[in-house]
Amino acid sequence: MRRARILIAEDENIVALDLRDTLRDLGYTVAGLAVTGEGAVEKAAGAHPDLVLMDIRLRGEMDGIEAAEQIRLQLDIPVVYLTAYADERSVQRAKVTEPYGYVLKPFEERELTTVIDIALYKHRIEKRLRQSERWLAITLETISDAVVTIDSQGSVSSMNRAAEDMTGWSLGEARGKDLTEIVKGVARGGRDFVRDAVSRALEGRGVDGFDGNMLLARDGRKIPVDHNVAPLRGEKGEIVGVVLVFRDVGERKRMEKERGQLEAQLREAQKMEAIGLMAGGVAHDFNNLLTVMLGNAEFLLTEDAPASQSEELVAIHRAGKQAANLVQQLLAISRRQALRPEIVSPNALVSEVSPLLRGMVGEHIEFELHLADGLPAVYADAGSIVQVLMNMVVNARDAMPNGGVLAVETADAKLDSTYCRAHPDVEPGDYVRLTVTDTGVGMDESVRRRLFEPFFTTKEIGKGTGL
Repeated sequence: MRRARILIAEDENIVALDLRDTLRDLGYTVAGLAVTGEGAVEKAAGAHPDLVLMDIRLRGEMDGIEAAEQIRLQLDIPVVYLTAYADERSVQRAKVTEPYGYVLKPFEERELTTVIDIALYKHRIEKRLRQSERWLAITLETISDAVVTIDSQGSVSSMNRAAEDMTGWSLGEARGKDLTEIVKGVARGGRDFVRDAVSRALEGRGVDGFDGNMLLARDGRKIPVDHNVAPLRGEKGEIVGVVLVFRDVGERKRMEKERGQLEAQLREAQKMEAIGLMAGGVAHDFNNLLTVMLGNAEFLLTEDAPASQSEELVAIHRAGKQAANLVQQLLAISRRQALRPEIVSPNALVSEVSPLLRGMVGEHIEFELHLADGLPAVYADAGSIVQVLMNMVVNARDAMPNGGVLAVETADAKLDSTYCRAHPDVEPGDYVRLTVTDTGVGMDESVRRRLFEPFFTTKEIGKGTGL
């Protein structure tokens, strides 16, 4: 087994040589001899011994106490003092350097080896402890959970970086303050769950958090958290404090909400797909029948039909055209409608159709038009935009039977990734927004949820199909 390497700092040559021989006889390795404080520091830095035997009184400007202090701070090497006599002032100075022992001259082998072995063991244990403390500190600083400890009186003793970020208090500000001043929690019902959890922990019971708890930060933010609170015990099992661990679950709740929205959107898409397939099939077959009906009606109108039949033929042809428009709506639902996208100026399109819209709303409703300057052109089917705009205006008009204000507005819009996550049909980018607002009765939440369902309406039978 390898024995320790020891540096001797002793300015009396005979004593130093005798000590060297004694250490070798005891199985230790002598890493070198020094006669001054400066020499002791230099040789310790070069040889890296396991321990230094340091005479308190050395030659030169640096005595053994000052040399021991530098070796401890710079090299973390344990020092054992050698002394025959020391005055009270030297003893007090030596204590500050945290020596690992003292050996009185003249030496006895048993005393020497005992002090050396105890010093080496103590230093080894302290080194492991410091390493464990460093690892613990690093772990606490890197984990995302907020960790706060308090003493048995409820005063904050430590908190990691995550706790500082979550509460808004730094450790320097919080240390020594009552926990209730730093960490405030609100559970369902308004009670302070942190105060309750600490009280139970001080009684020796651990506490796990419950869903719905909120932590109040220094700046007033409410942070949804899961928490765990447990007692800290001393060597004899007595409760000396409490550790509190908080986990910010805001991101998890946001993701759960987002997942719920995506699942709802998927169900809606599947429902729309089923409706579209059915509508597309009906529209296809119905369109074939309409083609025959309209063709014959147009043929008969070109003939010299009696006046009594001409009116009926015109009515048949008009109804057929309306039915053909309905077929186009069914095809739009089924995504089979033939769109004709082109470069369109939104403002020009709305301006062109605005006289028609004014006429549709009636005299009892004030019509307003607000067009944003500098809007870019869009690539869209102009006919579909006009149809949607007319449907929205009619719907707004019908919501104001006693009059009101109806406004059509254009504006630019920038859709970011957050918006697009909630609306998967669109991609982030620059868009033009077309808005129709009214001062009518509005929609409750149940109606708003079904806003874009095909054929859904709150109107009475025979009063149209809503949006």
